[in-house]
Amino acid sequence: MMLSLSHQLEELELLQSMYSNYNELRVNDEIALEEISQYIHGKTIFTPRHLDLTINILVDKLKLEILINLPTLYPHQEPSVTVRCDQLNRQEESDFNKGLQEFVKTKHIGGEVCLHTIILWVQDNVISFKKVENDDSLKIQTTSTNTLKAKKDMFARYWIVSHHIYSKKKRDEILRLAKELNLTGFCLPGKPGVICIEGIESDCNAWWKIIRSMTWKKIALKKMESFKLSRQDSQQRFQNFEELHFQNACNNGKHPNMSEFSKYIEKHRLTESFNELFGFCNT
Repeated sequence: MMLSLSHQLEELELLQSMYSNYNELRVNDEIALEEISQYIHGKTIFTPRHLDLTINILVDKLKLEILINLPTLYPHQEPSVTVRCDQLNRQEESDFNKGLQEFVKTKHIGGEVCLHTIILWVQDNVISFKKVENDDSLKIQTTSTNTLKAKKDMFARYWIVSHHIYSKKKRDEILRLAKELNLTGFCLPGKPGVICIEGIESDCNAWWKIIRSMTWKKIALKKMESFKLSRQDSQQRFQNFEELHFQNACNNGKHPNMSEFSKYIEKHRLTESFNELFGFCNT
């Protein structure tokens, strides 16, 4: 039980670094959090109460409230996760939560933390349950080959999120191919893995076709920005392509330090795109 509770606090710290704006992440019972800490440090023998969290995110103008309850033995037991959204009708919200429960049951692996994976699934799938006015939110998924061809002379920026990026072979290929195609940007390895590339749109598309053909647990083009080529000088945010390293000491470097990453993004004037990418609410 102590190991499970330790994993819970480590994952909570990761989520707090990712959802650090006001009211994005809330611990609903601070006393339960204190009880867990006391149990881990041997200050009590009583089983602490469950950890309850609420995460507020914005996805394609849908305001989502993600309610999370962690049983004492999580991650060995399944977490309880429910989503509320006032912009979904009762049937849409019910159908979405049924799909969410099925995802949790099929993807949960005892002993492995999974909250960030679940949140990514929520972000990726909620719009498909909205029956009306969802055309704009599916732009990336419905972008056709013809549209890409029509934008050959555009400057583009692609945002890609992977379930994880660990493999040195893949990381080397990401870097090599970006430099070969004269693309700029970065690759942030870890879990999740984040890549941003910018350059001539046809070159970005060629890079993406090769990278996505590799074997991945999950990888997706989450956001694509296009500008007239004449605006490249004002819109280009990077001078080269590099691999970033913002590691959390508490998790052996598996999860990037999202707080430091956010500062890096802010330095390069991409905070708005970053917030949209991860569903952070702008405050």
